[in-house]
Amino acid sequence: MLKRSLCVLFLLAPLSTAPAQRAIVMPNLPGFVTLKGDLHLHTVFSDGAVWPSFRVYEATRDGLDFIALTDHIDFQGSPNELARDYNRPHAIATTAASRTKLILIKGAEISPRTPPYHANTLFLTDVNALPTGYMADTRGRFAMKPNPTRAELMAPFLEARKQGAFITYNHPAYFYDWSERMGPDLLTPVHRELLDSGMLHGIEIVNGEHYYGRAHRIAIDHNLTFIAGSDEHNEVAFPYRDVHRPMTLVFSKDSTAEGIKAALFARRTAVYYKDLIIGRDRELEPFFRNAIEVTTEQSRRYNEPILLVHFRNKSSVPFRVRVGGRYGVDNLPLGRTVLAADTVTTIPVRTLWEFPATVTLDIDVENLMVSPETTLRTTVSVSPIWKR
Repeated sequence: MLKRSLCVLFLLAPLSTAPAQRAIVMPNLPGFVTLKGDLHLHTVFSDGAVWPSFRVYEATRDGLDFIALTDHIDFQGSPNELARDYNRPHAIATTAASRTKLILIKGAEISPRTPPYHANTLFLTDVNALPTGYMADTRGRFAMKPNPTRAELMAPFLEARKQGAFITYNHPAYFYDWSERMGPDLLTPVHRELLDSGMLHGIEIVNGEHYYGRAHRIAIDHNLTFIAGSDEHNEVAFPYRDVHRPMTLVFSKDSTAEGIKAALFARRTAVYYKDLIIGRDRELEPFFRNAIEVTTEQSRRYNEPILLVHFRNKSSVPFRVRVGGRYGVDNLPLGRTVLAADTVTTIPVRTLWEFPATVTLDIDVENLMVSPETTLRTTVSVSPIWKR
């Protein structure tokens, strides 16, 4: 009896001892609120290992503002126990989230093993309406027809467009052994058809623990929305014990599903991956400026007047910066330092006895990525009041 009890406790342990994460603080942009979410999650209704309500528990524990449940429409993990109803995960999660502020997005994953491969459809009204004519069998196994037609492969995308869905290209660097070889840009003719017909809106540049530089380039070259998702099938806490899960940051006009949808279509997003924020200049510049508060203090060192520039980082993101400019900075090899999260960091600036009315620092924020090759470059100007 004791042995059986210990086994039960062991099985339940991950649920009761999952690490509590502190609130993740992100700066808002002028006119927008920054919302944090996971747009790629699975449950037992396809090939996941957890119940939809558990996804709600994880999201509230992790301080998220929204999630999307995106079960595969073409795979039933437990056909003998669960009826085929892909609207049900969202309904179950909605009940679980009713006493929280979590925003739920109804989604699904279209996942053929042939072009266009996997894609998430978000903000659906009826998941069951997405056709899966390219499949031979979905009950407990994934069996495609030997030669699915183009019409069968395109049918779920056409239905998703009919429902006004936002569609993303998932984990684009994932090569299937049985797929045709893709070119270096990861876009097959079918993807280009989706792009040309306006049925591809975003792309995952981060999926799970992986960043895809080529997908980042596709997003820039084809003006697609930057997306991240954990694509988690099991408990989120296991792979992310020491780091937050990958998140899509949405700069929305309000904290509603409608606001999130509008922001996604307007490409107002960034990706939070490890200590990186990946986005466009237009969002990352105000993101950084609204994350920090700068003050100054006059001081002297060996009778030399210096200016102490205090950077208060109000966010949960540590900024790795390289500081330069006309006036030298002391005690920073190569001008590098870290503006630690929720901390004041002081940078001493030599003024060379000039007592300038304005001191401008050039700052390269090395963990704010605006392309696969470049980071955010900006300036910070302060107007100290000197006492001579």
